[in-house]
Amino acid sequence: MNRAVAEWRPLPSIRGTIPVRAAVPFALGALALLAGCASSSVPWQNPDVPKEQWSRDWSACRRWAEAQVGYREDETSSSAFREYDRAQAKKQIQGYASLCMTDRGYVPATNKK
Repeated sequence: MNRAVAEWRPLPSIRGTIPVRAAVPFALGALALLAGCASSSVPWQNPDVPKEQWSRDWSACRRWAEAQVGYREDETSSSAFREYDRAQAKKQIQGYASLCMTDRGYVPATNKK
């Protein structure tokens, strides 16, 4: 018999070591942090629209652009042109989304770094 197999023991369980009450505030804080990151990633700005609306408009334009392009990832396909098709679809989606945001009065955001 293999010695490593004979001496194998399960790792001690960590179940019950972190109180649920302590984990809830941590989880809520992590979600708030992620929400803050998502709202700051909108690459468009419009001084006439509240900042809270920017991410909703960006999401709506992205959904509309994706519907216009109609590209769907096919997991069963093994085409040699798959990466090319994905890149072309991404460019088209970006173009449609840009048109949508421009039509709503947005301008590209500038990076202040």
